[in-house]
Amino acid sequence: MTLGHKSILTKLSKQHNYSTFATEIISAKKYKPKEGKKTDAAHPAIHPTGNEPNEALPSDEKKLYDIIVKRYLSLFGKRAEFLKRTIKIVVNKHNFEVRGSKILDEGWIKYYKPYYSITESILPDVELDKEVIFNFIDSQEHFTSPPYRFNESSLLKYMEDEEIGTKATRAGIIQTLFDRGYVVGKEITPTPLGVSVVDVLQEQYPILVKSEMTRNLEQIMEDVQNEDKDIQSTVLTIKKELKDLLELFNQKETEIGLALYKNLRLSEKEDVIVLGECQQCKKGKLRIIRSRKTGKRFVACSSYFDKAIVCSSTYPVPSTGNIKPTKKVCVHDNLPIIEWQKGRRKISMCISPDCPSKKEGEKNENK
Repeated sequence: MTLGHKSILTKLSKQHNYSTFATEIISAKKYKPKEGKKTDAAHPAIHPTGNEPNEALPSDEKKLYDIIVKRYLSLFGKRAEFLKRTIKIVVNKHNFEVRGSKILDEGWIKYYKPYYSITESILPDVELDKEVIFNFIDSQEHFTSPPYRFNESSLLKYMEDEEIGTKATRAGIIQTLFDRGYVVGKEITPTPLGVSVVDVLQEQYPILVKSEMTRNLEQIMEDVQNEDKDIQSTVLTIKKELKDLLELFNQKETEIGLALYKNLRLSEKEDVIVLGECQQCKKGKLRIIRSRKTGKRFVACSSYFDKAIVCSSTYPVPSTGNIKPTKKVCVHDNLPIIEWQKGRRKISMCISPDCPSKKEGEKNENK
């Protein structure tokens, strides 16, 4: 597919924000953009049409448009050139290095600012075997930090690096994890169910949780699409492999199910906080649990899933901070009192949002 880069660049040259750079590219008469190694005929790269927006864009849409245009322009830029230097210093037979860099030609980077930039670290000129005078010595202690949790964007990038799924399916795979209650939250956190499933499969059926299996299947399908493999023989091969896997799974099905049930029960006991007896049904226990979909905490009766009772008693609790049961009940409604703490702030409160004690507390704060 031919995009008509000259036409797009000509239109962009008429837009004030991109006029200088687009005109510069047109003057060079090099209309072939630099492309990556990967290609996907079904999903071409996002690119500007060159047409100016018909109306003023909201700030977030304006920024997105700006990123797309500048990313496109950068594909026509020259290679960026840097001068890198290393100074080696010997102090009492101990070797030290100082590294620096200087930009010789920004190349494509100037088109993509401010979304990509690099900082220079220019070293002074020194002579070989000359003494260096230290103005000060600074000693610092650092500790390693745990890796950040994935969000949807970083998880998509990780799946791409691991070659899990395709561009068209990766977002759907992540959504399925949320829909089935395996993960929750913007900073993706595994639920007790998700942890249990992975732990049991790693122990009982490790091949299912390894990315190699998915990667191999994706590669086979890509080979078929590119006509590097015969589709009939490939389908037969995949059928045989899947049949062997499913037969092995069926042999261990009961064992896997029992192990999953035990793991889930143990994790639920650790995750669920019991506050006391439910005042509505008088049979279940009020517990603090987390929603599988939203990750938010709330108090619910354990009899909710009991078909003979189906108690719908629920109460909201703060979504952040630590919560501990106190084994005390409120004098107003006989509901449990919890202790909530966030930072230095610590409050004892009734779980009912309509409790008179909370209204009394608001009056005291206003005074």
